[in-house]
Amino acid sequence: MTAKEWLEHAKYCKYKIRSLERLKKEMLADATQTTQAPKQDVVQTSRGNAAEARTIRYIIDVADINRHIKKLQAEKQAVIDVVYAVGDPRYQEVLAMRYLQGKKWETVADEMGYSDVRTVYRLHIRALSAVEPIIRKAIAEHKCQ
Repeated sequence: MTAKEWLEHAKYCKYKIRSLERLKKEMLADATQTTQAPKQDVVQTSRGNAAEARTIRYIIDVADINRHIKKLQAEKQAVIDVVYAVGDPRYQEVLAMRYLQGKKWETVADEMGYSDVRTVYRLHIRALSAVEPIIRKAIAEHKCQ
C-alpha cells in the first residue's frame, strides 16, 4: 500500500461512518414503527410481541454498528495523527486539506496562497515522501498490538 492509498483511507472511513449513521436512523425508524391497532373481532394467534422483537433486534444491530463505527473512527484518527506527525507545517497543511478535508488541488493551491497548482503538486510529492516512514512506523506499531 502506498502512502497516498493509506492516507485516502481517511476518506473511506468518513464516508463509511456517515453511511452507518444513516443506517442506524433507518433502523430506529423501523424499530419504532407502529402498526395498525388490531380489530376487536380478530383473535391474535401469534406468540410474542412483534414490537418487542423489533426493539431487541435494533439494540443488537446498533451495538454491532457502533463497534464498527468506533473501529473506523480509530482508523481515521490514525491517519490524522500521521498527517500531524510530519514535521513541516506546509506538508501537514497540504495533506490535511487533500486527505482529511477532501479539497480539490485548485482549492488547496488557492487557500495555501499559491498561484500555480504545480507548486502544490511538488509540495504534495515531498509531503508523501516525508509521511512514508511515519506510516511504516504506525503500521508496524498497529500490527504489534
